[in-house]
Amino acid sequence: MTPEAEEARRRRSERRYAIALVPLSAVAVTLLLVFFVLFHYTTVEGDSMRPTLLTQDRLLLTKGYDGPHRGDIVVFLLKEQGAEVEVVKRVVGLPGDTVETRGDVAWVNGHAEPKGYDILVGGGDRLVGPVRVPKGSIFVLGDNRVVSLDSRFIGPIPLTSVVGRAVAIFTPVTRIRRLGTP
Repeated sequence: MTPEAEEARRRRSERRYAIALVPLSAVAVTLLLVFFVLFHYTTVEGDSMRPTLLTQDRLLLTKGYDGPHRGDIVVFLLKEQGAEVEVVKRVVGLPGDTVETRGDVAWVNGHAEPKGYDILVGGGDRLVGPVRVPKGSIFVLGDNRVVSLDSRFIGPIPLTSVVGRAVAIFTPVTRIRRLGTP
C-alpha cells in the first residue's frame, strides 16, 4: 500500500471515530445534566415504602419541591443521631389539612385517604390526631404503615426539609419505571 493510500485510510478511520464521538458526547452531557443539574438521586433504605419501593431501589428526584400534591413520594432530610439522613415517604396531608390516623389508615379532612396506591396495614388500633398541618409543611406516611417512622411519630415535615419529589426508579434494571401521583 502506498503512503498516500495509507494516509487516506487513516483519515477515513479518524473521521469514523469523530462521527461516533459526537453522539456519545451528547449522551454523556445529557446524563450529567439529568443526574447532577436538573435532578438528584437517592437510594431507598428499609421497608417503610414497601410494596411501592423496595430496599436498594435508586430514585430519580426533582430538585426542590414547592407544589405538594397528595400521593407524591418525597425525600426529605431528617436529623437522626446528630446526622441528616434522607427519608422517603408519601404525602398524605397538605398545609391546612386536618389529618388523623385510625390504626394504619389516614383520614384527611374527615375522609379516608384515596386508594390510588397500595399500602400495607397491620391490625393496630393506635389513634393519632387530629393534627392540623401547618402552613409550609406536609404530613407524610410510609406505604408500609406497620414499620414506618413517619408524621404519626415525628409530626408534619417542613417543606424546607424536602429534597425533592421521586419521579422514577432507575435501578435495578428490572424495576425501572416512572413514579407519578396516583
